[in-house]
Amino acid sequence: MKKNFFLILLTVLTNCVSAQDVNKKEESYKNYFFNVYKADSLFFAGKNKESYKILDDLFSKYESKNGFTTSEYLTYLKSKVNSGKKIRKNELECYFSNHGGIKDIIINDSLLNIYYDKYKLGREYDSLRKVYMKKIDLNLRLKIASLIEDDQYYRTYYDKADKEEKLMKIDLKNEKILKDLFLKKIYPNEFVIGNHLIDFEIINPEVLLLHTNEKIRKNFFLPKVKDFVLNGVCSPFVYARMVDQMYLYSGKPQIYGTYNTPFLKKEDYAFYNKNRKELNIGLPSVEYDIWKYHKMNKLFK
Repeated sequence: MKKNFFLILLTVLTNCVSAQDVNKKEESYKNYFFNVYKADSLFFAGKNKESYKILDDLFSKYESKNGFTTSEYLTYLKSKVNSGKKIRKNELECYFSNHGGIKDIIINDSLLNIYYDKYKLGREYDSLRKVYMKKIDLNLRLKIASLIEDDQYYRTYYDKADKEEKLMKIDLKNEKILKDLFLKKIYPNEFVIGNHLIDFEIINPEVLLLHTNEKIRKNFFLPKVKDFVLNGVCSPFVYARMVDQMYLYSGKPQIYGTYNTPFLKKEDYAFYNKNRKELNIGLPSVEYDIWKYHKMNKLFK
């Protein structure tokens, strides 16, 4: 088993493009994010060839991601086979070892499971899973999960006289932990701490960033988050929501429309879309957000 594990690790490292190699070709991921949203909408509209073409081109220039709401690498595999093209063995291996996909998702897909059987990946799955688990920091995952749990407990359930004092201490503590990570150029995304398929929990540091003090948010966290977005390790929505929340908390209208998006007035779409375009970090249109909201609601009902 050990010998097979290291052979698979070598194959995966060879076949999955590294971020370092990709960054020599492209300096910013804003184009990546914008086109992923486009490919996502095309795929759900049944336009597989168009979706595949966009993703295939993106993955030749950028390290592929597989975000929770977009699942672009899985969409790439599905749109490819739906376009009448064959999936290579290393592409499925990459899904398991680099993106943390689980076999049930592939086995339960009527088209992808054909390739799973064809390449006899049932024999290699456990080793591929080990490759993925070896890459992620489970201790950091547990730490971030614990920070979020405390944050939510004292905000949602704790109702004693010292609530505000408790919240202030927790927020300061969380700010310091996040700041230390950011100074080390670590954003605890799915590639760092693992995805929801590990324990079916969504561990997202965004909730902690939304509870940072306004001053440190403006001077430290927002510039850092923007850099993370442009380097492809953070969703552009995180940055936009951090800004919109500050506007709303100060009694002003949001400028990117990331809060209560499905209920925004149609006449305001142009305003939000203009600001999103000028921000230039890969945000899609408000119309996409609304469409995706309804699509996700249907999927999880």
